[in-house]
Amino acid sequence: MLKAKPLTIAAVATFAALASLSAQAKDLREADVPEAVRAAVSQALPNAQVTEWDFDDGRYEAELREGRLEAKLELSPEGRILKSKRDVAAEAIPTNVREEVLRRRPGAEILGANLHEEEGKTWWDVGVKLENGRHKNEIVRP
Repeated sequence: MLKAKPLTIAAVATFAALASLSAQAKDLREADVPEAVRAAVSQALPNAQVTEWDFDDGRYEAELREGRLEAKLELSPEGRILKSKRDVAAEAIPTNVREEVLRRRPGAEILGANLHEEEGKTWWDVGVKLENGRHKNEIVRP
């Protein structure tokens, strides 16, 4: 019986993983993105700059930056936003979300949040610094 050498197995596994990754997402130039998709991104986040376009699993993905804040939008080829994740500065988090986080974590410092939207559902992933210096995330579904 033949024994496989560990180095050969590792090389094959690495090659398979890299091939799988390259088949999953495809980086695009802006010119290769349909106008409807570009227009939807521009309308949703007019002050943000697109830093990367991808196409994966039938969806266009736009990664954006506005100052220090980042966002990611997933869109249909027709330009409908299917899913989004946006950074939100601590001072811009709605009062009801802030109050819920502080009710759960009295004395915590709110650092910022990600606003998630998908299929008509919205939730917040709020980063907090606890009194003991540890960091934690609180999920709030208003």
